[in-house]
Amino acid sequence: MDATALLYNPVVLTISALAILLLFWLVLRARRRQAAPPYIRRPAVLAAPDRALLCGLQHAAGEQAIVLVKVPLRNALAPRGTLRRGQKRKALARLGDRRFDFLLCAPDDTRPLVAIMSEGETDQRRQRSRQFIDDACAAAGLGLMRLDPEQRHSVEALHDALRHWLEPAPTDPRADPLLEGRQEPILDLPEDD
Repeated sequence: MDATALLYNPVVLTISALAILLLFWLVLRARRRQAAPPYIRRPAVLAAPDRALLCGLQHAAGEQAIVLVKVPLRNALAPRGTLRRGQKRKALARLGDRRFDFLLCAPDDTRPLVAIMSEGETDQRRQRSRQFIDDACAAAGLGLMRLDPEQRHSVEALHDALRHWLEPAPTDPRADPLLEGRQEPILDLPEDD
C-alpha cells in the first residue's frame, strides 16, 4: 500500500479527525480552567445543626450579647503584655488555627463574654487540644461553655447555661475586687451650728 492510499483511507481519516477534535477540546478546557477564578461561594457557612444552635443562642442571649460564629482563638485571646516578643510569638503560635464554635460578645464594645464549643467524640489528640483551650480561657478570664447534645436543642437549657455570663453582677461596693473585702471608712463630721 502506498502513502497516498493510506492517507485517503477512511479509518485513518476518522482517527485523525478524532485526535484533532480531542486536542482542540483539551486546549479549550485548559483555557477555561485558567480563566475561571479558583473559588466558589459555599452553599452555607454552617451545617443545619449549627444553624439551629446559632438561632437558639441568639434567642437565649437576647439583647445582652451578640453571637459570632467560628471565631479564631487569636481574635478572642491575646498574649499578656508582660511577655517578651519571642514569648508572645510562641503564645500566638500555640493558638494556631483553633476556633471557638461560637463567641458571645458584649453588644456595645464586642468584649468577649463566653466562648462556646460543641462537644463531640474526643480522641487523645483532641483531648490535649481541649485541655489547652480550657487552660487558655481560664488564664485569660474568658468563660468557656462546652455544650452537650441535649443542651444544643433546648433554648431554655441554653439560656440557663448562659445565665451566669449574661446577667450583670450585683453592684455591691463591698464586693469590689480591688478592695479585697475591705470596707472604706465613712467620715462622720460634726455639723456646724
